[in-house]
Amino acid sequence: VLKVLLCFGINAQTIHSSIGAILYTMLNLAIQFNVVFAVFNLLPLPPFDGAKVLYYFLPYKGKKFMDKLERYSIWILLALLWTGLYTYLILPAYMGVAFILNFILSL
Repeated sequence: VLKVLLCFGINAQTIHSSIGAILYTMLNLAIQFNVVFAVFNLLPLPPFDGAKVLYYFLPYKGKKFMDKLERYSIWILLALLWTGLYTYLILPAYMGVAFILNFILSL
């Protein structure tokens, strides 16, 4: 929907109605939230999908380690959130995906 709006020349600078500005902002935030959730879901901790992808490529010893790590993954996740280290994991990936999406939307 945002791409269609941009194709018709409607962007944040040219929207004059408050409803149009709200719609544009909502669509933009929905994209940003979905990108953050997708990147967060790809963390290589066992409850997330990133661990399932990594598990597929690991040798047997790595799979055993991931099985043991699953018990502690919630504590690892809480430690990442509490210390702020998650920004070093998520922010670069988010910026890369956001750059690609901005490129696609600008075509």
